[in-house]
Amino acid sequence: MTDTKFLDSSVWLAYFLSADEKARDIIEDECIIYTSVISLLEIRRKLIKSGIDNLRMQMLLDFIKKRCLFIPVTEDICFEAAVHKLPAIDSIIYTSAMKNNSHLFTYDNDFRGMQNATVLRAL
Repeated sequence: MTDTKFLDSSVWLAYFLSADEKARDIIEDECIIYTSVISLLEIRRKLIKSGIDNLRMQMLLDFIKKRCLFIPVTEDICFEAAVHKLPAIDSIIYTSAMKNNSHLFTYDNDFRGMQNATVLRAL
């Protein structure tokens, strides 16, 4: 079976903004990476807030597009996400990971205690 990982926006941001070693190990691993398309909103918003210039931002977003497979937000995902006691976007991300049989990696404590999710700690 191929190793697949599902990344929350926080892992991409840790890789880009703080060069976090754990994020680097996950992203640079020889595995299939999934990310919810909704994470692009969170990532771009944070990059804008961090003052990243447009050229650099486009390079970072292009890297994500080349490195991962985006999972769309579907009616089925939204329907199933409603049962989780997480904020709406987190519920969509978690459900997307579970529907794709992937382990979710994140730095977001909202996912702590969720099955098949690893909450990383920044160094």
